[in-house]
Amino acid sequence: MIKILQIFILVIFALLMLSASCDQGIEGCTDSNACNYNITAIVNDNTCLYPEENYDCAGNCEVEIDCQGFCGGFNIPTFQCQNACVVCNPADCNNLDINCNSMDISPYLLPDEFGISKIFPNPFNPVTQIQYELKQFGLILIKIYDIQGRVVDQLINEYQSPGHYSLNWNAGNHASGMYIVEMVMQLENNEVSRDLQKILYLK
Repeated sequence: MIKILQIFILVIFALLMLSASCDQGIEGCTDSNACNYNITAIVNDNTCLYPEENYDCAGNCEVEIDCQGFCGGFNIPTFQCQNACVVCNPADCNNLDINCNSMDISPYLLPDEFGISKIFPNPFNPVTQIQYELKQFGLILIKIYDIQGRVVDQLINEYQSPGHYSLNWNAGNHASGMYIVEMVMQLENNEVSRDLQKILYLK
């Protein structure tokens, strides 16, 4: 009987400890609209992070990109082609079908160069898109450096096939200023190619 009583007391004690820890609750972001929402959190610790206007949590633009490459920008297409399509530049009228869709096939051709082809917007706040192309299979490494030469982010470190690629960098956790995007490709014969471009983050 004494052993049963001891076990009963231990069970009651364990339940009291469990109840006390549950009362304190798991802290974290409790807002389901936040990028860092924690489904197990009970107590909001005010660390919720939200995407920049017009972007999702991964830094992808969710609205139209304007003529200057800005997500949700104000420089909208205004030039009307003969087929009633509205474009940014008169030269864009040459590659449109009857539904105003681009018939430019260059994105589908394999590139004949290596390097960063475009970064936009630049200047940016806080997300920019880095477009690059590869003419050969190789190990691709893309890093972001601050103006003092310190690595602040590594965006990719993987093998990729020839083609056109893009990725986004969200600088929301970094200070305003100039940054360097470095792209390095190492081929199977250990030949290395490098491309650098400057970008400007303005808060």
